[in-house]
Amino acid sequence: MEGRRATTVKEVRRYFQTKPLTIEELDEYYAPTLQARTVDPVTTRLEADVRDFLEQGMRFQILFAGYRGCGKSTELKMLEKKIQDDYQVFNFSVQEKLDPMSMHYIELFIAIMDVLFEWIEENDIGKYINREFIDLIRNWSASSEVKTLRETHTSLEAEAGAGTDIKWFVSLFAKLRMAAKSSRSMKETITQNIEPKLSELLFLCDALVREVENYLREHTNKDGIVIIVEDLDKVLLERATDLFYNHVEQLVELNANIIYTFPLPLVYNIYYTRIKNAFTDCIVLPMIKVTNKDGSPNPQGRAAMKDIVRRRMDLALFEEETLLDQMIFYSGGCIRDLFLMIQEAAMSARLNDAESIGPREYKRAYQVLKTDYDRTIADKVDPQSGNVLIRAKEYYDALVKLAESPDKQVAPSSELMDLRQNLTVVGYNGEEWCDVHPIMKDILHDRGLLPSAKSADDSADG
Repeated sequence: MEGRRATTVKEVRRYFQTKPLTIEELDEYYAPTLQARTVDPVTTRLEADVRDFLEQGMRFQILFAGYRGCGKSTELKMLEKKIQDDYQVFNFSVQEKLDPMSMHYIELFIAIMDVLFEWIEENDIGKYINREFIDLIRNWSASSEVKTLRETHTSLEAEAGAGTDIKWFVSLFAKLRMAAKSSRSMKETITQNIEPKLSELLFLCDALVREVENYLREHTNKDGIVIIVEDLDKVLLERATDLFYNHVEQLVELNANIIYTFPLPLVYNIYYTRIKNAFTDCIVLPMIKVTNKDGSPNPQGRAAMKDIVRRRMDLALFEEETLLDQMIFYSGGCIRDLFLMIQEAAMSARLNDAESIGPREYKRAYQVLKTDYDRTIADKVDPQSGNVLIRAKEYYDALVKLAESPDKQVAPSSELMDLRQNLTVVGYNGEEWCDVHPIMKDILHDRGLLPSAKSADDSADG
C-alpha cells in the first residue's frame, strides 16, 4: 500500500490484504478500536505494562492473546511504533522462521539468536561484540553435540572450520533454524543433541541479549531491547500446549523482555493458571463488539469497523452502504472475516464487469464465508490412532447450547477450546460473554438446529 485507498473494485484486494500493517502504514490505516472492543480498559494495559517494566529496569515476559483475525499483530505493531525511539524492537513470526505444525521449544531459542545475529551483521556491529562472548559461543559450537549436527547436516559441516567470525555465527544459527524447519529428521537430531545442553544454549542466548543491549546503551540513545514473538497462537493447539505448559520453565528462564502471542483456547484451559503464574502478565484482546449480548446492534463497534474500511476504500464502491453494514454484522467483529468478504465481493464485481459492489456481489461474499465456516465442523480424529476424539454432533450441540443461552456464558470444555480456535465461538467485552459467530448461526439454522437466526437486517441500526 502506498498511502492511498481503493477507488475502483480492481484496487480493493490490494488494500484489504489480511496481513498486519507496517509501521509506515499505521498513520494512514490504523483505526483505534479499543473502546469498541470492551468497556474495560484492559486492552490499554499492554503498553502500560511494557513501559512500567522498561522504565524501572525490570524484565517482563508477557502473553498476548486474542482471537485469530482480531487485530493482535496490528496492535503489537502500534506498540512497536510507540516505543521504538527508546528501545530496539525485534518482531518476528514463527510462521516465517519455523514450522508451526511441529515446532519444538528449542527452535524458539535458536530463532531468537538467529534474529539477533542477523541484526548484528546487518548493522555491522560485530566489532563491538565482546570477545569473551565469541569464545563462549565458539566453544559451544565446537562441542561434540553440535559437531554431530554438522556431521548430520552437510550444509552445517561445510563452514565448520571458522567459528571466530560473526558472519559464521549468523550462518550457523540461520542454517540450524532452516534445517529444523525443512527437515523433520533434522529437527529430531537438533532436539536430541541440543536439549542435553539446553542450559548452555539459554546462557548464550541471555549473553547475546546483553551484548546487543550493551551496544545500544553505549552507542545509541536506546535503552534495551524488546522481543515480540508473533503467530504462536497459530501453532497447532497440541504443540502450543506442549510449549506453554510442559516447557514454561524454559520459556521464562530466558532473561529478556519478550511478548509472546498466546493461543486464546489455552486461556480457557485447566493448565491456564499454572501458565499465567509463570509469566509477568497475560493480556487478552477481545473481538470488536458489533452486536450486544441481547442481539441489538452496537453502534460504537460498527462505527469502528466502518472506519477501518473507510481508510482503505471509497465507500461509494458499495452500491448501498447497507451492504457494508451487512458484511460488518456477519463478520462478528472479526477484522479478517470482514476483509475476506470485501475481497470476495470486489472480485465478484470484477468478474461480473461491475464497477461497484451490489447485492449480487454481497451474496457471493456471504456464501463463500458461510461455506468456509461450514467446513470447520467435522469429527476430530486422533492422527496417530485414527480414533474419533470429538464427534461433529458434539460440536454442533455445544454451538446450539451457546446460541440459545440468554447469558452467553459457557463452561470450559474440549469442544469449546476447538470452537474458539476455529472462530465459530467468539468472545466480547474482555470475555464477559461469548457467542456463536453470526455466520455459524445461519449454518445451524440451515441444518434445522436453530429455530431461527438473527439476520443482518434484523440487527441493523435504526
